[in-house]
Amino acid sequence: MARFSELPKEIVAEVWEHVLAPEDVESFARVCKQVHGQAASSLRLHRQLRDKYTMFSNEDTTDKYDGTRYPRDRPSNLLKDIIASPHIGLYVQELHLQSWYFRWEPADFATTLGPLEQKFLHLPYSNRCLDIFKDALSSSIISTELDFWTFELENGNEDSIVGLLLLAAPNVLKLELNKNDGPERFRRLMVSLATATKPGIPASLRKLKHIECDVGETEAPLHFVAFMAALPSLESIKAETLFSIDHNDDLSCLPPKSSNVKDLSIKRSTVDTASLDDLLRGFKALEAFAYIQPHHEDPEWSPEYPNFDPTAMCTTLLSHTKDSLIFLNFRAEIEDGTPYVCISGLDGFNKLKHIEISLCLIANYKTAVVTSDWPSSIEPINVRDVDVANYFLVKTVTFKIIETKVTRLPKLETLAPYIEEGVDADSLQHFAAMRDKCESAGFALRIMDEPGMDFGCCSDGP
Repeated sequence: MARFSELPKEIVAEVWEHVLAPEDVESFARVCKQVHGQAASSLRLHRQLRDKYTMFSNEDTTDKYDGTRYPRDRPSNLLKDIIASPHIGLYVQELHLQSWYFRWEPADFATTLGPLEQKFLHLPYSNRCLDIFKDALSSSIISTELDFWTFELENGNEDSIVGLLLLAAPNVLKLELNKNDGPERFRRLMVSLATATKPGIPASLRKLKHIECDVGETEAPLHFVAFMAALPSLESIKAETLFSIDHNDDLSCLPPKSSNVKDLSIKRSTVDTASLDDLLRGFKALEAFAYIQPHHEDPEWSPEYPNFDPTAMCTTLLSHTKDSLIFLNFRAEIEDGTPYVCISGLDGFNKLKHIEISLCLIANYKTAVVTSDWPSSIEPINVRDVDVANYFLVKTVTFKIIETKVTRLPKLETLAPYIEEGVDADSLQHFAAMRDKCESAGFALRIMDEPGMDFGCCSDGP
């Protein structure tokens, strides 16, 4: 039997280009002297493919100097490249899909536009491209569904293109859906694809770990979150604008303790406590949770929020993640000047180490009452959304923590208030005095600028 080092260069080249997974290419170059000697051209090709195809996005880009919009890339362009060279599909690790079309745009509309604007239009594919895509459908879709998928392709529905792309790119780790109709449409596509794919073809997104999406207003936004959470490989979900048309009928239908997701983030939502409870029961062991509810200036939009009860939400979270949660990011803004009741129940979490929390959730602006329910496992406490005018509340929070440090917060290392409007010289002096008291109690006080830059007056650096 011939040794590997004795193989013809042509066979080694085939291994380089068609057998190796992208993550193994550079290691393969160090197998032996012969392979290393052939590595230069193959490594160059590998790096070109990696740079071009690792992340695909069809978002429009705008020139920062003159405001000119440049054409988005098309899913069909990436699919053509993969069909021509299937190995390319192994390089795709991120898909950012802003939107995709339902139908062709009118051809006569193109005559009213310039050459640059025409590149944005979704016009029929050439006969050659259409035949290539039809062949790909024939190879992937069962016969009973093929006519439907082909009809949609011929009429400009890009679901067929995106579906084929998901099958042809098995190493996608991150998915981003940025259009309001995108997530629900994507869910329907995934369901359809699962039933229409031929036996023996691996499932799509089987390695997906992270998803970010703007869900928008639907009848049941948690349905999409739960659908994606059911993927065995998924580790984190970041969902924004979860607006339920009917707040009382948004249950996730995620089986109890079925999801492997460790990190869940929700920003700007009408999800009520009952719906959140139904979703959280589906996670096996959630380790990080973020809930961010910013104030919205639109008076017609603001009433869409259900009654926001931080303590009830904390109680719901505690009932499902008491022994698993490590990181909590809980932020909100006061909308009408009425302060929230200070959050309680944080001391029930057994493993919680890191908290990011808005000042208005731990301190009442009118009564100056502050929470004392910190978990004994906590290490840093980051107090966010602090206006410099609320210095007195930061002081009250700080002294309350100093009081409880020895008896209840043995692991506390840092208290970091984030100031939104900056800190003046007089306030810095007050904070410097508070720093000394904190150091005596055994933890550091770090005054931070809201974007995250340390002012340096109360610590040795960020």
